[in-house]
Amino acid sequence: MNSISGGTFGNSAYTSAGFFDLEKNINIDFSMEKDSIVGSDYETAVGQSYAVCETCPLSLRLRYEIDGDLYESKESNNPLPVNYFKITSVTFYRVNNSFGQNVKEYFLTGEFSTKISYTSIVKNVTNGKFRLIFQEVID
Repeated sequence: MNSISGGTFGNSAYTSAGFFDLEKNINIDFSMEKDSIVGSDYETAVGQSYAVCETCPLSLRLRYEIDGDLYESKESNNPLPVNYFKITSVTFYRVNNSFGQNVKEYFLTGEFSTKISYTSIVKNVTNGKFRLIFQEVID
């Protein structure tokens, strides 16, 4: 399943899209400090490696529920270059009508190696891959 959201945090607007798997309780989230994200914003991210960062203009993170405990990638234990999220491609998919608005839909694919933690327990997640769907409102 894919999700798209937006809002404000402090003095900044953000747009976010993510993937979540209800069977495995996995969530990957991509956020930018912008009122809306357009296709060119995705394209400038291709080939870039990003650190897990809770206060950066662009952030990616992983949450994974294991046996009822919510593990999350946190900035404090994920330094670059060992731990990262990397955008590998952006592909235009189609124009669609979503809730009465025409939108361009994009597939955003990437890879990651990160650490996730719950209280003092830390687990390595390596060689991960993701594919998110993003929408750009065009009218």
